[in-house]
Amino acid sequence: MVEFRPRAGGFPRFLAPFIAPLILFFFVLLLLGAILTSSTPLGVLIGAIATGVLVGVLAVKHRRLTQGTVARFSPEGVELVDRMGFRVWLRWRDVTRIDVVDTQLANPRRMGRPGERGPGCRRCARSGSSAGASARCRRASPPGCGTAWRASRWTRRRAGRR
Repeated sequence: MVEFRPRAGGFPRFLAPFIAPLILFFFVLLLLGAILTSSTPLGVLIGAIATGVLVGVLAVKHRRLTQGTVARFSPEGVELVDRMGFRVWLRWRDVTRIDVVDTQLANPRRMGRPGERGPGCRRCARSGSSAGASARCRRASPPGCGTAWRASRWTRRRAGRR
């Protein structure tokens, strides 16, 4: 059995998508802190501390991700386990094809009403594709999360067609 774990480190790359929201959060708290305390240096301090706390939360989550996720490959198949207790098993005999597969994770129906204008209206989740395995797998949730992995009606209907 061969085991793979995410590489430790790489926190800056993990943090990169959060930079813009963190900067916005800092400025919002800077303004609130400066207005409520009537002191700009104190507002900067409040913004810096609150933003630092959020970066700390992201660091803890990143550490848990890199230390708790394991993919095991064996002659029987692949097993993916995470720290929370979720497990996914894929047996090699259940693989129907290895080819370009759909990567659409959400219902493709459009959101919003026809004729509406403005940002965010009439949006939909686009499908993508990548190389991968098409197969049925088994999943297990930790105790207390019985419905956490329930697939949507759209996903169940689409999976039933294959």
